[in-house]
Amino acid sequence: MSVPVPQPMPTDEPVSRLLVPVLTFGVTIAILSARALTVFLPLMAADLNTSVSVMGQVPALMLLLSGLLALVAGPLADRYGFRRTLVVGLISVFLSAVATGFSPNLPILLAVTLVGAVARAAVLPTAQAVVVTTIGDEDARRQAIGWVTLGISTAGLLGIPIMTSVAGLTSWRVSFFVMGAMALLAAVFVRRILRDDASSVTAPLSVRALLDSYEPIRRHRPTALMMAATLLADIGLWGAFTYFAALLVERHGLTIDAVGWAFFAVSVLTVGGNVVAQGRAGKAPRPLLIGCRLVAALCVGLAFGLPLSWPVTLAFVLLAAPTFSMADVATTLVLTATSPAGRATTLTLRSAAVCFGTALGGALGGLALAIGGYESVGAFALVMLLLSTAVVWWSGAGRAPTPAPAAP
Repeated sequence: MSVPVPQPMPTDEPVSRLLVPVLTFGVTIAILSARALTVFLPLMAADLNTSVSVMGQVPALMLLLSGLLALVAGPLADRYGFRRTLVVGLISVFLSAVATGFSPNLPILLAVTLVGAVARAAVLPTAQAVVVTTIGDEDARRQAIGWVTLGISTAGLLGIPIMTSVAGLTSWRVSFFVMGAMALLAAVFVRRILRDDASSVTAPLSVRALLDSYEPIRRHRPTALMMAATLLADIGLWGAFTYFAALLVERHGLTIDAVGWAFFAVSVLTVGGNVVAQGRAGKAPRPLLIGCRLVAALCVGLAFGLPLSWPVTLAFVLLAAPTFSMADVATTLVLTATSPAGRATTLTLRSAAVCFGTALGGALGGLALAIGGYESVGAFALVMLLLSTAVVWWSGAGRAPTPAPAAP
């Protein structure tokens, strides 16, 4: 029999003005710790005397482990406190980044990289859970969720340029030392800003108790279907977007510098979408989520599936870019308003679905590319994103309840 973990409810108590910036900074560092590996793959492969294809398995394995750890991180965060979970996650980035900078060979690099999987699994959903359980006002809570989720975009918009600039002046190893220092600084800030919110449950922890934490979700059809929709959406999105750079280079003949500017533009518009979701659009998260998925499905499917010129292809991707972040914010709002389980448990399960979906998307998208070229990739992404949209609609999650008939 599981022991229920009390869930803190939003209050109107004064909230530190530094709370949201600190959480956003922590999320940025956690996401950056995973994305930086892909940016430095060629340099790291040459330095460690291995191939890029072999080195590419390192971030893939980290992502898969993050998905598995997320299944444990949520219940642990609900039980032992959000502050402790965030601090542990950021410390894992510090240890992993510093050890990565000192790694002499691939096996050691793989081992120390997997330590950082803790942060990718736990920091973002736990930071979102802090916002949901701390801020009582609905508008302020929606805006705070948007800003915290913005950490996903700022990792690419600011974090990657900082690390590549440091690497250009020194080496990739120094870049990871810098990231480790930022992670340690973020952990100190979190430790000082957040209050101790550990649960009062004293019963011993068991595997059965962890599994039982997900029982309310399994029994709750809307939430379970929303998790399935998240998995399908990320399979479709990353089945295509994993190969976006290759599409621009191989089909359209763009240079790597031009590809870099394309990714920068995508990041800027993703930030813009996040800001939009914090406003009036976010007050209706279910329609926003369905609309964003439909736009993303059509734009990504057309960009990859049709032999268009590169400006038109890029235009379709840029049109889809804001929908990525708007869908992220809308999904968080729907899940936290719908799920009967703990906040961290719910959001880390969603994080696991994102990790698994990203990994599966890359693999299945690569298979589609090998079988039928970029046209097949576009068709695959279109089908998966439309299927995800249909599951969101079918779930009924986020739908306003029907008012009870007035008494005669």
